[in-house]
Amino acid sequence: EKALNLGKIVIVAGFQGINHHDEVTTLGRGGSDLSAVALAVQLKADLCEIYTDIDGVYTANPRLISEAQRIPKISYDEMSEMAALGAQVMHHRAIDLARKYHLPILVKSTFGSSKGTMITKEVPMLENVIVRGVTYQKNVAKITLQGVKKNTDLACRLFEDLAKENIVIDSIVQDFYNQETVTVSFIVTEDDFMLSLKITEKIAGKIGVQEIHTDCNLAKVSIVGDGIAKEAGIALRMFRALSRASIHMETINTSRIRISCLIKLSQLDEAVKAIHEEFELSKIIKEI
Repeated sequence: EKALNLGKIVIVAGFQGINHHDEVTTLGRGGSDLSAVALAVQLKADLCEIYTDIDGVYTANPRLISEAQRIPKISYDEMSEMAALGAQVMHHRAIDLARKYHLPILVKSTFGSSKGTMITKEVPMLENVIVRGVTYQKNVAKITLQGVKKNTDLACRLFEDLAKENIVIDSIVQDFYNQETVTVSFIVTEDDFMLSLKITEKIAGKIGVQEIHTDCNLAKVSIVGDGIAKEAGIALRMFRALSRASIHMETINTSRIRISCLIKLSQLDEAVKAIHEEFELSKIIKEI
């Protein structure tokens, strides 16, 4: 700050910081974005500009959907969800920090003159735009325990051990298998799959689970938008688009501004295209 006040241009290395032991450490994935936002917050800047290899946030991956449109403005909540669900533009930790301190972020291309995308507080939905974008994750896996006896402490024991290893569970589904047993399925990232399976097999062996099934050839496709909770029939339209494309949904989970479906990895591209078309996201988006 002192150097800035002297009119100097300050270059700061991102992706690193000092912990509470005064040791230099890295900030993890998305650390450079987080560094930029943290500095902007500390310096009480009016805006944090992030320059990247694309000219903003798009309604879908433009490398997959050539008709995808740049989104002029998007809310913190929407961008955080899209980032957490696979959008590569920014890391969700940086978005969450900016939201906490009400710091607008402008994402622009390093190589062009596009206006980019402004990430800010809630953005008004124009022209009945309910869904802001479609995003996806490829690195997901499902573990299913079949024939789990009712009234066992499986859930408590299993997910406690997974939590001890800092394994994040994406979603959990329990179905009745027969009168005495249930089936429990949960989703993890492929990076956590082998350790998750090892822990699962250990717990399953102790409580007598009949079978364990796994599937790593999966992907998660999601729609995100502040208008999802305000408009009826959004889930129906998404499911109908997938059905028309003969795409089976393994699991479904939702939040206030997001609907996600687990599908076969081989059908991911077709699913993204079908959903993008259903919500007419290729229409030109007006600057707000």
